[in-house]
Amino acid sequence: MSQQKLEPFMKINMEAGIPNVLAVADTFQLSENAGVNSKFKVGQVVRFRNYKRNAAEKEAYFVVICEASAENEMVLYTLTTNRLFPCGSTVIPEFPEEDLRHVDLKPEDLLKKEVFMYQKPDESILTGSVVNYVGEEEFITFYLEDSFLVSNMKVDYHTSDDLFMRGNILIGLYY
Repeated sequence: MSQQKLEPFMKINMEAGIPNVLAVADTFQLSENAGVNSKFKVGQVVRFRNYKRNAAEKEAYFVVICEASAENEMVLYTLTTNRLFPCGSTVIPEFPEEDLRHVDLKPEDLLKKEVFMYQKPDESILTGSVVNYVGEEEFITFYLEDSFLVSNMKVDYHTSDDLFMRGNILIGLYY
């Protein structure tokens, strides 16, 4: 088991449908047997069961980037910006088995949503809104490639730099 210095992330507790920040952590234990005790697996798309969103706001989606185990807490990557978390932030749910549920993410669910995108795994990160998707898959899924989760389909982005780009959604597994 090794210990690695990581970017700060938030530990939250869902109470009355609103996440409460419990702690900010800056280290995390890495384990070879992560996921033994968790029904949620790396790459799964999830949402909070009791996320009380505004009428005009769409659902908040997260991707599991570290499974819960006896040594580790589950870590979620915020896939889409929402009123509580910006895209790209990492979150630790206090009671994942009770607070989370698996979601089948349809490509149209990401339209007009702000997401992070990597131009290539070794290049810069951009923020952009999804304006179109390419592919005929019914749901967006993620598979592991090197140290990234990669979406099964490409999306067209309108970036914060006012560029239009096409690519897979890449989620770095470092946090």
